[in-house]
Amino acid sequence: MQNWLTQITHFKITKRENSDNKQLRDWLQAGQTPDDILNLLKVDDEFETFLKGPHYDLLSNFITKYNNHVAIKDPKKEVTLLGLFVKTYGDEAVAKTLEVAKGDPSVEQLAMRIQGDLFAGWAGNGLATRDVYNVLKVKDEGVKNLFATPAFNAWVNFDDMVNHYSPERAENMLNQLLTTFDEIPLAKAIELASKDDVANAIVTKLQHPLFEKWVRDGQTIETLSKRLKFDRYVWEVDPSMDILREY
Repeated sequence: MQNWLTQITHFKITKRENSDNKQLRDWLQAGQTPDDILNLLKVDDEFETFLKGPHYDLLSNFITKYNNHVAIKDPKKEVTLLGLFVKTYGDEAVAKTLEVAKGDPSVEQLAMRIQGDLFAGWAGNGLATRDVYNVLKVKDEGVKNLFATPAFNAWVNFDDMVNHYSPERAENMLNQLLTTFDEIPLAKAIELASKDDVANAIVTKLQHPLFEKWVRDGQTIETLSKRLKFDRYVWEVDPSMDILREY
């Protein structure tokens, strides 16, 4: 019985592969481009839908066939899957979608691989941590939930990659955040996030440098206490006392 089921499964897979191969040949013969096929296969304008949908492999296989038959004669026509996604959906949407998708076991490995390629491309094109901050529009996020956003976490992951492979290009993430967010709300958001085991890296990346900045600026406990009181009522849980104790 098991052997019979295996044969049936193999037959179905082979039949589907043959059907897909015929479809790819038909598209090529009709002069279709990867842009045409993506527009044909996508059901809406969201990258997430296509990433998790049934046609990802079909598009990938078409691009391979297209490059082998068309771009090989004219290298200017060569297309990459990532390049097509960025062209269609934009850098910001692709990066944020991939960051979220890494939490979905069904596409986790795929999302990590594509994100790695995307970040490597950005770094290779000369983008620095401060540039990616703007690409991802981190500044448009609310400070209270900043550290849970795909924009912030994708930015951190890009910075980690740059620091790992090109430590000479390292930049101060705290200084970048302070161009957008006020010190006190940011300090409170950092303190609250630091209590989350998943976000513990934020403590060393941001909280310690912030405390060091306060020391250099001559902030006393008394002065800091007064500053922390100003917006204490806008926080559901105000972490001012924890900040003072740790400072």
